[in-house]
Amino acid sequence: MSISHLFEDFGGFSAPQPEPEQPQVANEDDMLASFEQGYKAGWDDAINAKSEEHASVSAELDRKLQDLSFTYHEAREAIVADLAPTVEKAIMSVLPEIAKQAVGAMVVEQLNTIIRENSETPVVLSAAPDAYQPVIDVMPEKPQFPVEVVRDESLSEGQVRFEFAERERLLDMSEVLEAVSEALTAFTHETRKEAQNG
Repeated sequence: MSISHLFEDFGGFSAPQPEPEQPQVANEDDMLASFEQGYKAGWDDAINAKSEEHASVSAELDRKLQDLSFTYHEAREAIVADLAPTVEKAIMSVLPEIAKQAVGAMVVEQLNTIIRENSETPVVLSAAPDAYQPVIDVMPEKPQFPVEVVRDESLSEGQVRFEFAERERLLDMSEVLEAVSEALTAFTHETRKEAQNG
């Protein structure tokens, strides 16, 4: 005999089924906010990408300009180093002639200084043979001050001696030329050294 009648029958019982979810109707404001948030995120991404691209292009351009600048300076230094000896020779060949022309102007400058400091004092200008004519050429025909120009064979090339008030000054164009020559030699040496050191 079966004892099934003693137990309660659960067979007809079914678990409650969950109610189907109702599709939520999105609020229009929420949708608009969501759209704006997505649009802003996309825009920010585009701006960041553009900024990175710009920074990359700027860095590359900067690097190229530095390379170009370096190349320009190398070329300039090489040209200057090659030209320096030629320029030095050219200047030193022309400079003595310029010095001869300038001796008159330098004599006038020195003479003006002497006259300002020692007015009414007679001045004797003794000029080396090569400087005599340039000095004569700049002297006025009727000077307003007592000055005498004499040729002095004992003076070296480019020298003019001023004698006044028991004192004397010596203008020596060869010293000027020597100083210019030394300056040019130093410039040439420094230019070559810069070109070698890069």
